[in-house]
Amino acid sequence: MQQHSAQHLISAIAETVFNFDTTSWSLGESVCKVEFNTPVITNEQINQLEELCNQYIREQRPMYPTYYELNDPAVDKIKTRGLPENIAGPLRVMTIEGIDVNLCCGTHVSNLAHLQVIKLLGTEKGKKGNTLLHFHAGKRVVNALEKSLNIERQINTLMRGSPTDYPDLIKKLQNSYKSASKNSSNLLKELVGYEAKELSSKLKESNSKYICHHRREGEIEYLLSLVQKLTCPEHIIKFITVGDDRGAGNFILCGVETDVKELAPKVLELIDGKGAVKGGRLMGKASKLSQKHKVEHAIEKYLESKDATNS
Repeated sequence: MQQHSAQHLISAIAETVFNFDTTSWSLGESVCKVEFNTPVITNEQINQLEELCNQYIREQRPMYPTYYELNDPAVDKIKTRGLPENIAGPLRVMTIEGIDVNLCCGTHVSNLAHLQVIKLLGTEKGKKGNTLLHFHAGKRVVNALEKSLNIERQINTLMRGSPTDYPDLIKKLQNSYKSASKNSSNLLKELVGYEAKELSSKLKESNSKYICHHRREGEIEYLLSLVQKLTCPEHIIKFITVGDDRGAGNFILCGVETDVKELAPKVLELIDGKGAVKGGRLMGKASKLSQKHKVEHAIEKYLESKDATNS
């Protein structure tokens, strides 16, 4: 009831002051919307509209229904989108004293004071160049404020400060994050260097034709850096993964492009991966890194088949 009456008030003021016609409206459980036939509603217009709404609420303007017969001349002066041809019985018209007269069959408050307060929440793009205006009225404004205060209290505890301290505290967090990211990047470079050297050495000792390696902690940057620093011939097939051993993560398969293209479908199938071959590389995300050992077996089988064909 509060939300519907608030929509009438918002639409009436928007039409009178800004010449915005209401094209549609929605009274949702969490937020209500009014759509206006304008491509933009400025912050200044929102503030003015909200101030006028609450001014009329403070003035306690009456809101009441009036019933008219279809043949009453007054019907022609009432705002409506048109009446159905088969309509019967009296028409119900809602009046906000001194503000609006509109055809409506919905339930409403009897006085704008019952709305308590209206808060306009902002806009979003609507259909066909229109603009949606979000709002709360009455109890919903109080509920939204209480929710915001609860969140504020939680942030105060986490940040160990009050809202006035937030800008400085957030700036400190950003600086700490940048510093930590820089240190992490430097450590990653060192780690990649050590691991690349170790893997290259083991490859040389084993005389293997492929490398399979997994690290739980790591991102795409790690994969690319490790592949770049490995000192091994191009024909060596490299399958590197990062992420949860039993879940999702990232991977890269690289080598001679013909080898990668041959292996790609099987690899993607085994680890439930998504990616495309480009320039001798297959890189992407995988949902089943738990199956990475099967990829190693597939690479071994592929190489054995290749050697048998070439011999």
